[in-house]
Amino acid sequence: MESRKSSRTRTKKKMKLTTKILLSILALFGVVLVGAAVVTYTAYKNVESTMNKAHKTAERKKAILSQKETEALTKEGKPISILLLGIDANNMVGRSDTMILSTLNPQKKQTTLISIARDTYTTFNEGDVTHKINAAFAFGGAGQAMDNVENLLGIPVNHYIVVNMNAVEKLVDAVGGVSVENKFEFEFTDERNAQGGKTYKFAKGRIFLTGDEALAWSRMRKQDPEGDYGRQTRQRLIIQSVMKKLLSLDGVTKYKQVLDVLGSNMKTDLTWEQMKTMVNEYRPAMENVKESNLQGNGDMIDGYSVQIVPEEEIQRVKTLLNEQLQ
Repeated sequence: MESRKSSRTRTKKKMKLTTKILLSILALFGVVLVGAAVVTYTAYKNVESTMNKAHKTAERKKAILSQKETEALTKEGKPISILLLGIDANNMVGRSDTMILSTLNPQKKQTTLISIARDTYTTFNEGDVTHKINAAFAFGGAGQAMDNVENLLGIPVNHYIVVNMNAVEKLVDAVGGVSVENKFEFEFTDERNAQGGKTYKFAKGRIFLTGDEALAWSRMRKQDPEGDYGRQTRQRLIIQSVMKKLLSLDGVTKYKQVLDVLGSNMKTDLTWEQMKTMVNEYRPAMENVKESNLQGNGDMIDGYSVQIVPEEEIQRVKTLLNEQLQ
């Protein structure tokens, strides 16, 4: 007969694996659900409580799929899309500095991340207004942002996750810092730093970053030869580096630190039940990750710098995403 001790050990290992899978899925989109050290019922309930606190329904005006159709996708383990929004403000309002549309396809074992430049010029309210796409969140929250991305690319956006980008500093510190590959040496003064205008120097090559350094490294745009696209790449690298550190974490202390950060710095329309389903149904999608940008051409309209995306580029990205949602 199997001993109670061995049974409890296997249960703990199973819970640890389950939470790591869930962590991988959400951390890839910038929402770092810590569970690497969750091996007790109390800790599990803490994660559940944090995710329930983060839940907020998106107010959609015109979605391609109905709510019923969207909910069925997750239940049946079909391909889904999630819009990641990064807001550089403590009160979770204002324009989105980061927009990444992601698709998860468990059948094809593929996850795709498409970065959308914040200056992408597009239409609002069915063509009545044209504006930079990063204004959508300020105008109408996550629902408006989802509607605008759907209108731009012509593909359904099923869910959203919004993260206060200032939380990146706390998340990186909570996991003990991250290492990234820096393509070129640069110096950057972060005017939005809590210490006020702190200057950072980043050497070329493999570098280790603390929380405030990671935030500054991911904010720099003007010195990058690729402009906002280069900044988007660095933001994704920070997200992926945090994910790797989280998966290797041991210890309840760090787990609690990250949960505390998430509790007040994240919102999503994904329910706790949907997240638990994703653990089992979407695990294969994490095996391969493909990244791309929606590339536009710089222009000036009414004195503002914008990105005009050619129709052929929209069709390229639309085709790529549609293939992943089949």
